[in-house]
Amino acid sequence: MDACIIRGEMPVAVVHLLHFGKNSKLSTEKLAAKAGTTTGKIDDIRKNRNFAYVVESSRFTQAEIEEGLAYLKRHPRYAEAKTNELVAELLSYPVATKEEADTFTNARAASRKRSRRESLIV
Repeated sequence: MDACIIRGEMPVAVVHLLHFGKNSKLSTEKLAAKAGTTTGKIDDIRKNRNFAYVVESSRFTQAEIEEGLAYLKRHPRYAEAKTNELVAELLSYPVATKEEADTFTNARAASRKRSRRESLIV
């Protein structure tokens, strides 16, 4: 078990930050260390596995942004990894309008329905 990994489900705002943010061009290893995750999770994000509904134009509710901030602040090596850079960028995210939030929620729901149907196909 790696002591540098943040345990738990990664919030969607963090997924967006890692895929489209200022640090998204870092090497897989460096971005994983900064975000407190595995290189496999970074690869999943970059290859749109499980998170295809998180697109560059996605906007997040205040609650989703706060969930992302809380997640990043749990990084076991927060200062050493300079995770504060990710936190600062996430703090600058605009809060979604109701319409933007609804669009994202619908895209996420549609993605999950499709995934369940595809898993039933043998």
